[in-house]
Amino acid sequence: MIVAAELTVKIVNTGNQTVPLNIGFDDQAYQKVNVTTLQNDDPNAFNTAEQQDTVVPRALSGSDLPVLGPSGFTWTVPVFSSTVIQFDK
Repeated sequence: MIVAAELTVKIVNTGNQTVPLNIGFDDQAYQKVNVTTLQNDDPNAFNTAEQQDTVVPRALSGSDLPVLGPSGFTWTVPVFSSTVIQFDK
């Protein structure tokens, strides 16, 4: 069996509703999770030269992070978003 010290999951939600996400691990007790999401509630939002921060990557922290347990995690994927989740041992 190969044991990964790091696992990266990329998730895209193109819909206008949040999506519950549950991922289970087989004997992989990850200790840390990092989440970066690119999201705006308006699917037609875009950056311009005048407004460069309409849609920007945001690192989640605190209560915004997924609930990480010994056998997996649970999280709600935001609407109109692209997210990268990294798990570390």
